[in-house]
Amino acid sequence: MEQDIEQVRQWKNAHIHFEPTRGSGVNVRYQKYIDILLRDLEISPYRKMPNLFAEIFDRYNCSDYKNVLEEYNRNKASRTTPLRPLAVAT
Repeated sequence: MEQDIEQVRQWKNAHIHFEPTRGSGVNVRYQKYIDILLRDLEISPYRKMPNLFAEIFDRYNCSDYKNVLEEYNRNKASRTTPLRPLAVAT
């Protein structure tokens, strides 16, 4: 985990030249992090489907995530193996 944190820190230092919140846990790139969390829970990050146009061009808001708990519980009931975190640097 510490290596992942250091990789992210180095990437931010190299690519984000002016952004006061670059060290913040929540900033303008939070969507990638939410997608990773959803995939960890085996939930689709594509919350606006089947509307492909909205999925690509529309903003996400809290109402797009209103069914996450129900979807998780539905998947949990049919799961036979425990969840394993994805090996990705967040």
